[in-house]
Amino acid sequence: MEKLHLSGNQITSLPVGIFSGLPVLQEIFLDRNALKKIPSGLFSNIDSLQYLGLHDMYLESIERGALAGLTSLTRLLIHGNRLSSLDSSTFVDLHRLQSLNLAGNRLESLQSRLFPLRTLVQLDLSNNNIAALEPGIWDNVTVLTDLDLSSNSLVSIPDGIFSSGKSDGLHSLIKLNLKNNDILHLHPRVFSDLKALGTLMLSENSLQSLPDEIFAGELCQMN
Repeated sequence: MEKLHLSGNQITSLPVGIFSGLPVLQEIFLDRNALKKIPSGLFSNIDSLQYLGLHDMYLESIERGALAGLTSLTRLLIHGNRLSSLDSSTFVDLHRLQSLNLAGNRLESLQSRLFPLRTLVQLDLSNNNIAALEPGIWDNVTVLTDLDLSSNSLVSIPDGIFSSGKSDGLHSLIKLNLKNNDILHLHPRVFSDLKALGTLMLSENSLQSLPDEIFAGELCQMN
């Protein structure tokens, strides 16, 4: 079996190892069930998995090691849940992940080592409760092109948060969405290292003025 569709049921729990007899499974659709947690080891022995849909449920926790071994996963959907925090090791084994959707949860902060995802292209963190960004959080997402932080609780964007630092940082970022936050002010050079940026969305914030040098980078399009 390569694809398993279990969407739209009333599943409240799954025993560890239930998928271990499906070694060539590539896609699992578990969305719209009633799961509250993903236990450690649930997806062990299915290293062929490429797609995992865990969205639109009641997830409150992803246990440490729950996603361990999913080294072929390229797309992970966890949006529309009740997650308020994530362990720093949650995504550590996802060496091929390209798209991660965490929108519509209750995340308030993100640990600086949360995303060791060097193949990640698209990251959606919209519609959470994120109030601050830790320095170094983007250090390993070196090929990220699309970052959505809209509809959070950001008040300011600190200087250097998008800088390369000791790594390449967000040098590949093309689209940055910061709409519908509470941003009051911006540092003059906050976007200066985003040399590939094509679209910057700052609508529906609390900005009253803009620094003279705010658009000193090579921004091609502004929304």
